[in-house]
Amino acid sequence: MSRPQSSIKVLCVGAANIDIRCAFDAPSKDTISNIGNITTMTGGAAFNTARVLTSFDVSTSFCGPVGDDVGQKTICQALGNEKISNNLVTIKGASTGRYISMLEPDGSLKIACNDMKIHDLFDVPRAKAALETELAAKPTAVFCDTNIPQSTLAMIWAKFPDSVHCVTSVSPSKATKLRSMLNELDILFCNVAEAAAILDLQISVNSPETLAKMLAATAAPRGIISNGNHPVLYWENGATGEISVPELNEIVDVTGAGDALAGGILAAFLRGVPFNKAIGNGIAAAGKVLKAQGPWPG
Repeated sequence: MSRPQSSIKVLCVGAANIDIRCAFDAPSKDTISNIGNITTMTGGAAFNTARVLTSFDVSTSFCGPVGDDVGQKTICQALGNEKISNNLVTIKGASTGRYISMLEPDGSLKIACNDMKIHDLFDVPRAKAALETELAAKPTAVFCDTNIPQSTLAMIWAKFPDSVHCVTSVSPSKATKLRSMLNELDILFCNVAEAAAILDLQISVNSPETLAKMLAATAAPRGIISNGNHPVLYWENGATGEISVPELNEIVDVTGAGDALAGGILAAFLRGVPFNKAIGNGIAAAGKVLKAQGPWPG
């Protein structure tokens, strides 16, 4: 059943970082200095998805850890600019998360480095205190990323039992947190490598289709597996399927495409669009991000 637009509220919890984007003018070469452009912006998996949700006129709030530094001020300003409710947790003596990406001229990721140690400090007491103000809002959905500790994820889902529980698995190493928590989820967003990590399998001997079928047999009722420019695999209530991704003539930056995919799907699904149809909305949002410089459609 569809919900009135004004009644939909999403709480996003997880990473808000300072992103440093290095784009090479020509294919990069190792061990030498490469000419390119360096830009600084705000990012982070849950934060990127929050911005995509607001672009679909979904009322959104954000909670996550930041340091007592310049990065905190930058992220506060970005939340205000995007009209996202601010429930940031400032941790004294810590540094706001930072992510450095190096991109080839075709927009593909050469290598990246993340310094997100602050998220390990986002423990249950800190998160619980920050989320008290969200209880009265009764969010329709709670969207988390796996940058935050497993115990904090469990506390959040217990605190909001009536909300739709969504998670993006971020990376293969952090996706392993979800192995014992699939029964807590309503929607899982992951890529092929993360799906394999959750299932404790090797990608080389398991096709994306096989991974989707195996996840469909778990306690997670629905989810998607993204796979670059290949079809998006999905499952819902034990059934699986795939949806093609349109070919793009030009890709500027791959950063944040998966976050946009999740945000677009969630925005449509919460308005009553069937899950398999909502995926098309996510693919369109991801396409806009791929054509933009930065991790959100702007």
